Amino acid sequence: MVGEGSYAHVYSYVDPEYDVKFAVKLARRDISERDLARFKLEFEVMKRLSFPYVVQVFRYYEDRNEYRMEFCEETLGDYVKRRNSKLTFSTRKRIALQFLYGLNYIHSQG
Repeated sequence: MVGEGSYAHVYSYVDPEYDVKFAVKLARRDISERDLARFKLEFEVMKRLSFPYVVQVFRYYEDRNEYRMEFCEETLGDYVKRRNSKLTFSTRKRIALQFLYGLNYIHSQG
């Protein structure tokens, strides 16, 4: 397990066929029907998105209430926190712009 939220656990694994690390987001067993619907909607919304600065999702498994997604080694917040004293202004600007480009793209998709 690499993380968890209010209604899901996130695991990572290396796919033996592709030799690529993926994340698996698995809904909690005790999740309410309302939150499960939100979990599925999250996947459907993300599945429609395709942009370099937005995490990609791949497939939903209805029988297990889980989906596969691109694996990120760390969150943006953790990345900045770990390197804060070494980040130049131009790097900070690039990070901020990438974040804003991603946010703008998501917003443009409704």
